[in-house]
Amino acid sequence: MSELRYPLKERLHDVVTERALQRVWRGIDDRQRTRAPRRLARGLVLLAFAALAVAIGVVLGLALRTREPRPPRLADGRPFAAVDAATRAVIALDDGSAIRLWPGTRLEPADAELGTFGLRLARGEARFDMRGGGPRRWSVECGLATVEAVDAEFHCTRGAGRLRVSVERGTALARGAAVPEHMRWLGAGDSLELGETAKIE
Repeated sequence: MSELRYPLKERLHDVVTERALQRVWRGIDDRQRTRAPRRLARGLVLLAFAALAVAIGVVLGLALRTREPRPPRLADGRPFAAVDAATRAVIALDDGSAIRLWPGTRLEPADAELGTFGLRLARGEARFDMRGGGPRRWSVECGLATVEAVDAEFHCTRGAGRLRVSVERGTALARGAAVPEHMRWLGAGDSLELGETAKIE
């Protein structure tokens, strides 16, 4: 192993002074101090975006909820209530729809899913003239079948153990265990009789 021409320790100089070292440490400290507020600012921005997203979700939810169609009311603004017709009667609704009742008919409000106007024809004869100004669906329970429609005119006659449904305008769906194949679409001019003299015309 050869010897160095000059001793290595004589060639090496400590170029970093104490003052330079202090400057380096101060720079590191300064960077750390500026990073912390930046991190905090980034966190606040993310928090603000999250709060904004939640607020937008709430507003959209409320908007969709208020757009959900409400059940129609009577033309004078009162809610629909059960009716026992002693004579022929017409019930006018605030959306332009009308229900005609024959003497001896009982019509009641019924539970229905959201966006559906539920009625129950307990007995008698009624003609439902629906004006569909929106997505609201009508559901009329008639004993042997439930008749559903959005914009249609149909006539229901319910007696003891029998039912006749005829459609004058639009399309209606009759559903129930007594309906052939449990459901039947009826268009204008179609009728369905269930019970002792069941038939489809």
